[in-house]
Amino acid sequence: MKLAPFTTIRMTNKNKKIGILTLQKVANYGGCLQAYALQKCLNNLGFYSEIIDIERPLKKSIKLREEYGLLTQMIYIIYISMRKFGTYIKNTISFKDVFLQKLKGKKIKFRQFEQDNLIFSNKVYSLKEIKNCQNNYSAIIVGSDQVWNHEFSFVIQPYFLEFIDNKVKKISFAASFGVNSIPNSYFERYAKWLKSFDFLSVREKSGADIIKQIANIDASIVLDPTLLIEAKEWNKLIDSVPKTKEKYILCYTLSAENTLAIDIAKKIAVNKKYKIIKIGNSKEDINIPNIETRWQVGPLEFLTLIRDAEIIVTNSFHGTAFSINFGKPFYCTLNKANTRIGRILDLLKLVGLEDRIIYSASEFSQKEINIASGNVNTLKLNEERIKSISFLQNALSSII
Repeated sequence: MKLAPFTTIRMTNKNKKIGILTLQKVANYGGCLQAYALQKCLNNLGFYSEIIDIERPLKKSIKLREEYGLLTQMIYIIYISMRKFGTYIKNTISFKDVFLQKLKGKKIKFRQFEQDNLIFSNKVYSLKEIKNCQNNYSAIIVGSDQVWNHEFSFVIQPYFLEFIDNKVKKISFAASFGVNSIPNSYFERYAKWLKSFDFLSVREKSGADIIKQIANIDASIVLDPTLLIEAKEWNKLIDSVPKTKEKYILCYTLSAENTLAIDIAKKIAVNKKYKIIKIGNSKEDINIPNIETRWQVGPLEFLTLIRDAEIIVTNSFHGTAFSINFGKPFYCTLNKANTRIGRILDLLKLVGLEDRIIYSASEFSQKEINIASGNVNTLKLNEERIKSISFLQNALSSII
């Protein structure tokens, strides 16, 4: 089955403004590129959209206001702001933190990408302003990314769109809880908020299971927005980005779980005689022997490095998603104890690539290094693309 081109399903609804509520303006490749992909998809469907530029309130700040009043909350906010500024002076102006200095160029490139490629609303600073901003939209879509992760330090209540009146359509698209289960203490309020959605979809099966458990709703499972855009479209975006001339293995990992991925990359490098390029992401990435770590990597450079790599080794969901989308040979180094790997496992199962999972270095020695870039279940991937885009069409048809 061939994916229908966007032009055949285009609607003409530029007068219908759609608000997108996601984890915006963070120096995170997946978060930034999924926002771009969803906005581009909505544009291709004929809708004008903008990302609601919400200031995410900290949980502790809200708790202080509830228990001790507004003045205490304001004092806390001022204290946090002063502490952040002090850290900035110490680490950035005095050049004492090498890691932060290395990431400085990366953040600049993220801001430039956002300025050039994303459309934002005016800044929304307070919960009251969030409620008022609903009047600007015919529908608000929450997602994708881990917008419902209860472990985050900020208040996630707005991401359940509880501030929206019935006149504005409430839609979730590829929203994620980020974990396989949530504490029982969250069940009642989550159920109340989830039941108020007009159209409900999630990115992972684990998310659908959580919603079924706490709200008895069958949520649709859709693709991450980055997979709605085919490789040829991503290629147009990065056409002018300089390429790396040498053949290389790309190593891209999240958090400090570097060891296994680096071990696998080095084994492949010995066999293939390729250099290793690692995208710098943590302090552990500084001065790794026999590896070229690149720090000044924005969203466009990230895409280019994945597209042009001979082989990719990653433990990232979006590292995996883009490897699949570009049809690249790759391995996924995962930790079985990590409760957040369900999203990666679901994606690999969908496209029939569970054999790319590596849990230990000894396990890898038994596998074939000369993996093919094919074997992706493109038929299934295209079917899921059609299904995911159809979900959006159906949800938005109610505002036409």
